[in-house]
Amino acid sequence: MKNQVISPAASILILRKKTSGLEVLMVKRSSRPPFGNLYVFPGGKIDEADFNNNLKSRCHNNSFDDITFANIIAAIRETFEEVGILLATDENGDDFKINSLNEKRFSLYRKDLLKNTISILDILENENLYLDLSSFRQLSNWITPELEKRRFDTRFFVTIIEADQIATFDKRELTESLWINPSAAIDAATNGEMPMIPPTIKNLEIIKECNSEKELINCLENRHEEAIKPILPKIYKDSAGNWNILMPDDDGYHEL
Repeated sequence: MKNQVISPAASILILRKKTSGLEVLMVKRSSRPPFGNLYVFPGGKIDEADFNNNLKSRCHNNSFDDITFANIIAAIRETFEEVGILLATDENGDDFKINSLNEKRFSLYRKDLLKNTISILDILENENLYLDLSSFRQLSNWITPELEKRRFDTRFFVTIIEADQIATFDKRELTESLWINPSAAIDAATNGEMPMIPPTIKNLEIIKECNSEKELINCLENRHEEAIKPILPKIYKDSAGNWNILMPDDDGYHEL
């Protein structure tokens, strides 16, 4: 399809440490398109405010270019909007947590952020919080197939948080949130319990063998070229009338 708008977007795999290994946060979308009733990771479209250079004054260990930086900010913002986890640190560098003492205040922040009456920068400045980007890594970059009406150029990131963070889904765009072992999530997708699209499953496959932060870092060390290379699946109908999907490395991909 010609003249399609491809919206830049960001999504994030948030991992938490458990004695049994690492768990990833997944959310179930509402029935509304796109991604109706699918299990995905928190994320959404990039907003103009995500490019605010003033945010850099509230960031530690930012080694990213401006575009990647804006994508990470979008992922952080969307995570707070959707599941109420703010991936920030206090002035001492300790992970910030929403608790019974600040829950009401941050619930209001969350609502105001959704209404665009406040920004992530405002929240960070009001609460003297910072963003430590040292653990953020890009996993992949997927582009929605041309066949779809709404298309996105989505960068997927990964980060690790402490185990006691509580996710509360927004009950508007989401109908469920859960922490799950990546391998268990893949199994649930395979048997139909958790419907997912290929980018979700492929990202889970990258991290499924990682049982600790050290193993994750080792896995990601050599992924730079693969992580930034855009992946555009192609969907086609064969002679029997069945729909098929091809990845860039599949035979016949470049003939379509």
